[in-house]
Amino acid sequence: LKIEIANGIVLTQGTGDTIKAKTINFANATSELTVGAAATITGSLVADADGAGVLDVNADTTITGDVGASASLDLATVEMANGIKLTVQGDEYHAVNTTLANATSEINFTNTTGTTTVSGIIKGDSGGVGIVDIDGDILLKGVIGTNAVADIQIAADKTATFQGGTVAATAITLQGTSDSSTIV
Repeated sequence: LKIEIANGIVLTQGTGDTIKAKTINFANATSELTVGAAATITGSLVADADGAGVLDVNADTTITGDVGASASLDLATVEMANGIKLTVQGDEYHAVNTTLANATSEINFTNTTGTTTVSGIIKGDSGGVGIVDIDGDILLKGVIGTNAVADIQIAADKTATFQGGTVAATAITLQGTSDSSTIV
């Protein structure tokens, strides 16, 4: 099943909804998926053109697939409300801008089968807010913190490779023993 969002907004509102689709395609800049209640999205979110689509996350959400197909076919915007956790389990995360609204807004990368490649900008809505939680290996080709995030947390036995971008955070927390998390 493929879901195509053309012009306009698709809103989910049922708590615990599971949206099952191989892909959800965003046709252009006015295509928007708003998650209004806790949900799981099985499948990938894909922009039909570079910088198409908005993912507006207003409730805890898990995405089992990829977000964006590549750095050249990325979503325009991922917006996260106050205190919301977005969990990404896929191999790819590409969004021009990901904005964490407040100190407890969190994006969590949890790929357990490989490395998640991340591009674009992940930032706090203002300086020093938001958490980037790395529970799976990541390769960051973008920027964290044009507005610094509060914390980047790297789980025990996980590797975060920062390649080619700025990383600005109030804190970087290595969880586990001192040699079990890796920053490259």
